[in-house]
Amino acid sequence: MCLSERAALRAFILARADIVLQNLRAGVVEKFGLDGASLTATFDLNGAQAGPRSVVVVNPDGQRDSLLSSFTVTALAAPQLRVNIVGPPVFRASHRTAFDFVVENRGNVDAVAVPLWIAGIPFDAVIEVDSTVASPPQDPGEPNWSLVPLSFTGPTGQYLVLVLPRVPPGTVSRRIYLTVPASDPSFQIVSAVMPKWEEGPDFDACLRDGGIVAAAPCAGGQLGIMNAYAANTPGVYALSGSRVWAKIGWQCEAAGTLPAAIVQAQQALKSGDLGAYGRDIAKVKEELDKARQAAGGGPGGKRPSGTPSPSASPTG
Repeated sequence: MCLSERAALRAFILARADIVLQNLRAGVVEKFGLDGASLTATFDLNGAQAGPRSVVVVNPDGQRDSLLSSFTVTALAAPQLRVNIVGPPVFRASHRTAFDFVVENRGNVDAVAVPLWIAGIPFDAVIEVDSTVASPPQDPGEPNWSLVPLSFTGPTGQYLVLVLPRVPPGTVSRRIYLTVPASDPSFQIVSAVMPKWEEGPDFDACLRDGGIVAAAPCAGGQLGIMNAYAANTPGVYALSGSRVWAKIGWQCEAAGTLPAAIVQAQQALKSGDLGAYGRDIAKVKEELDKARQAAGGGPGGKRPSGTPSPSASPTG
């Protein structure tokens, strides 16, 4: 059947062998193929029953075709996130080397505003993110938030937080490049995905109890605005966690200068877990070391560890 640009789509439940139609839903045609034999459409499945669906295409002249049981509507499964690090175990000193952080969502709905924590980077390594990292919107009278460093320094090295606007079911990845001098010993990168930073009783309590912010409702409101900005602004690769908390320091903690706002951001992020809300990166590394030793190996877990070597071949 040749498709008309005015073709209508319907999805229905294949309920019995004699094809009883239920929950007829119209699809919105988004793209019509230039060959006249294909089109792309979306269906609003909010409230739809779980089960198989068939698709029917109807031309204005009455011609129609169908594909029985072409897809299945499943029950909602909340996002289940994990992160894996892909990088070379040995690489050339002072050579720009890529590390990929692959975030997997095993649920069937999007996770939004996901903080991705990366730590264990040598103190004197140069860090570059593969694409532009966004800053929070700059309100009148505020500093230029792009001047806030992407990374801070803690007891175990440098660390940074990237807020991923959206992680759909499946995987997404973010890449950083490290340039590590030969003077550094071997190191181990650790990464984790954290719960969404958003206003709520538990999160507000942790902010107050951890001494991170005094005005927890203000911080929650600002996080809501910035999370929405990241999720709804096309093309945002990631939002800088350090810049998010610098803006919160300015708006909610009376940090009247950019340096003071940066100090507030360091205070919020220095523990690696925003108080008790997430997990301390140093503890994660310690647990990995213990697990490795219990298995008969040396220090270090299954996350990639790097050893700069002047004789190693370039990787990444």
